[in-house]
Amino acid sequence: LRDTDPDILVGFEVQHASCGYLLERSAAIGFPLDRCLSRCPFHRSTLESRPDTYGQQQQSGIHVCGREILNVWRLCRQEIKLGLYNYTNVCAKVLNKRVPSFPPQLLHSWFQHLASPHSLKRQVLLYLLEKASNTLLILEAMELVGRTCELARVFGIDFFSVLSRGSQYRVESMLYRLARTQNFLLLSPSVQQRQSQPATECIPLVMEPQSAFYSSPVCVLDFRSLYPSVVIAYNMCYSTCLGKLVEPDSDGNVKLGVSSLRRAPGLLASVREEAIITPNGMAFLPPDKREGVLPRLLREILQARVAVKKLMKQVGGDVKLYRTLNSRQFGLKLIANVTYGYTSAGFSGRMPCADLADAIVQTGRETLERAIRTVEEGRQWGARVIYGDTDSLFVEIPGRSREEAFRIGREIAAAVTAENPAPMELELEKVYQPSMMVAKKRYVGYSYDSPSSKPVLDAKGIEMVRRDSCPLVMRVQEKALKVLFETKNISKLKSYMEGVFMDIIASNLNINEYVFAKEVRQGTYASSTLPPAATVNATKVLRDPRAGALHAERIPYVVVCGQPGARLVDLVLDPRELLASSGMLRINAQYYITKALIPCLERLLSLFGVDIRRWYLELPRYSRASSRDHASHEGSIRSHFQSMHCILCDQLSRTAVCAECTSLPQVALCTMQNRRGRVERDLARLCRICVSCVGSMRLVTGCDAVDCPVLYDRVKAQQLWEASSRIDWGVNFLEW
Repeated sequence: LRDTDPDILVGFEVQHASCGYLLERSAAIGFPLDRCLSRCPFHRSTLESRPDTYGQQQQSGIHVCGREILNVWRLCRQEIKLGLYNYTNVCAKVLNKRVPSFPPQLLHSWFQHLASPHSLKRQVLLYLLEKASNTLLILEAMELVGRTCELARVFGIDFFSVLSRGSQYRVESMLYRLARTQNFLLLSPSVQQRQSQPATECIPLVMEPQSAFYSSPVCVLDFRSLYPSVVIAYNMCYSTCLGKLVEPDSDGNVKLGVSSLRRAPGLLASVREEAIITPNGMAFLPPDKREGVLPRLLREILQARVAVKKLMKQVGGDVKLYRTLNSRQFGLKLIANVTYGYTSAGFSGRMPCADLADAIVQTGRETLERAIRTVEEGRQWGARVIYGDTDSLFVEIPGRSREEAFRIGREIAAAVTAENPAPMELELEKVYQPSMMVAKKRYVGYSYDSPSSKPVLDAKGIEMVRRDSCPLVMRVQEKALKVLFETKNISKLKSYMEGVFMDIIASNLNINEYVFAKEVRQGTYASSTLPPAATVNATKVLRDPRAGALHAERIPYVVVCGQPGARLVDLVLDPRELLASSGMLRINAQYYITKALIPCLERLLSLFGVDIRRWYLELPRYSRASSRDHASHEGSIRSHFQSMHCILCDQLSRTAVCAECTSLPQVALCTMQNRRGRVERDLARLCRICVSCVGSMRLVTGCDAVDCPVLYDRVKAQQLWEASSRIDWGVNFLEW
């Protein structure tokens, strides 16, 4: 550290491990490691001063003077959407490679191993070195450092503030610099002023959709940067606002946001004909009288973004310059989209103004309503609006082809754009065919960017794109929708769903598909009503206090079978515990089918009048699954009773092998050996995959990467192989 003198210290998880663990250990033994890491040894660190609770929940809460400490898993949580943000899953999704995961207790035992001290210690050091190297590769793959530096230049703030501060800080940085050029100072209201300002009254237009299945094309039209465009087009700003069209009080003041506006007598009447009056009754000066600071800022931002995107097309093969320009245009887009939020942040805002925020929202709402009327009144198009949400319209074109829908959509966009002042523009984003409107902010359909493009299943708000469901639900819902959209045949959909139900009942699916992963926020739950993920976390904390979840960390869990009438929280456990149960525990198929899978599909298929729950209830019931899937029953009630089923044909029998199979000993023996050989081949194949990842066969069993599907297949194959002794035992019943 002293030789390289880095500006940034990086760790995948720097609170319970990495820097945080070293700092806690050094503090316990009285060694000032925090001052050794610092570039200012005499500066007090966060360990010596008051703890940063907010920083611990959002970043790492560890601050070293002169250096930045990056908590990579939290940065990944902000940048990408994953079900789990552990080390192995992030490497799989970002770096596209599988890496092993060993628990700290196992690494410690390997490092202290006396029988073969050098080889195991070397494996531990190599594992830690690879983890450090992959952490740097993750940062590089996400372009985190370079993009953050570029955003810091665009916003005019420091590097760490880009990662740790909110959007208001960024907007204010740019707004303050521009306001100074026009001799304005920014207002800094007190808490009492913020609390005394009127509440916002206007809300965006979100229509109740006409829930149905649409085989005709549906055009999705979207206003480009609606709120920034409204601010520019109508010159809305703190500096141009004349207040509401009401008489001032006796002192000549009109309430405006957190403060009051002193309006000179006759001022409003003198500019009434030229003033811009918004739907909520606010008056603004036109741009030829005074250009507002906010409109000027947003116009310059949007113009700069257009120039940067134009330059991106001319960089050729310069990858580094392209990435820099892409980061810059992304930052400009981000700051433009969050400027409205700066005016409406009434709880903790730096300069909120409810009247200005209402003017922006209500103008945007009226613009969308006017666009709806234009579409409904345009008889030449024969279109109807089936849904509208804030800045977008969903327009059905009944009885038209996809090519005609694109043409009509462009005509509608051009007509609506002509009705509004520049730079407000409605554009055709895509066309759905077919599609389903379920509820507000919930829809799905095959999306086309052009008449000749290939369809892409695009969904919003339903389970296949939500992270609070398990992979089984996401996969089955997506496949069911594709079967429905491509075949439009309910019988084929029914056949597919029956196959899925039978696979779940027969335990034919990988356990990885049953794993839920939900956030845990400690300190926000009542002790008697912990949700499933928090219950699993509480169990882990009892065993190891340092194994508890960090704030907003996602905890994986599965639902297993239990006593009849048991609560859900009594049936959940960590996937590692299920693997370690050696077949004593099994997945609760009834829960996953009736509580997870059927409800998500029921909401979609009910639009057709299809009762998917009845499909499940009409399935034949099996009292027991195949003996091949339940070859081991140690710990269950079956281990206390002699089997009454033949291990070969699964028919009722008083012996392990029934009389019919015993009558053909050669066939029976060949069948048993084939089964064992198949299990051994599967186990060998899976072990080879694990060895290619871990590096050594003796380390394979220590890996506990719960997001890896090979882990579950290997453990299941291992259990079947161990239970194959039952098949050899059956040989004794064969008569030669």
